Amino acid sequence: MADQKLSQLTAREATSGDPFNDLLYYYVAAGATDADKQRKTTPADILTGTSRRRMAWIFDDLIGVSHFNMFGNVDSSNQNDQEHQGCYKLSTKNDPAGAGFMTSNYNTLQLGGGAMRLIFWFKAGSLSTSGDRYLLWFGMGADWNTVENQSGFYIKYRDNLNGGKWQFVCRNGGAETALDTGITVAANTWYRVQFDVNADFSSVAVDINGTSAGPITTNIPTNASMAIEAFIVKMTGTSDMELHVDAVSYMKHLSSGR
Repeated sequence: MADQKLSQLTAREATSGDPFNDLLYYYVAAGATDADKQRKTTPADILTGTSRRRMAWIFDDLIGVSHFNMFGNVDSSNQNDQEHQGCYKLSTKNDPAGAGFMTSNYNTLQLGGGAMRLIFWFKAGSLSTSGDRYLLWFGMGADWNTVENQSGFYIKYRDNLNGGKWQFVCRNGGAETALDTGITVAANTWYRVQFDVNADFSSVAVDINGTSAGPITTNIPTNASMAIEAFIVKMTGTSDMELHVDAVSYMKHLSSGR
């Protein structure tokens, strides 16, 4: 079979099931072997091979943080883990009001107009306690700061909230819908948290290490745009608490091609 770029092949988007499982399907000439197909599928072809791109995509493995702003106590992580390379550390230092905070570049991500998926890979070094209490917060927010009850959708944790289990929240101004995920937070445990937002931004669901919660369909924020956010904020005590972030992924179908 002669070499042929994917940009020369017919492509179609998935229309049913998981819209981000095989975002684009490519047809190759009859008779191509699996190895031949694999050889011709390159990341550059997948991202730019169609004449009108219909996907917005951010992926940062945090070896070099180009998509995110960092505030407070942020440093390279000393994690030595073959499965989680190039982590960043957000910490409280020895400060009862200390915080580490990362956010995408202001509120530039538009909601609605296409299905969206947001994934975080992270772990907390220690649990929150009454003597050393902190708040973890992951998701998308409208205020671009460390305010806990801002408009957005996110999961959050502290020891005196929801029995120490991850809580899934959608909040619009002063109104909030909160769900118990049923998952008790564990120290030094890697979590893969995946948010799925439907095309018209009327429903948000979350999956934590394979366990699903939601969807939430009430108190969906009405903000036109939001930022990806993750932070750890100290509330009481002076011991240093750490949050290790491995990677962040954001994918969205566009309603029309560029």
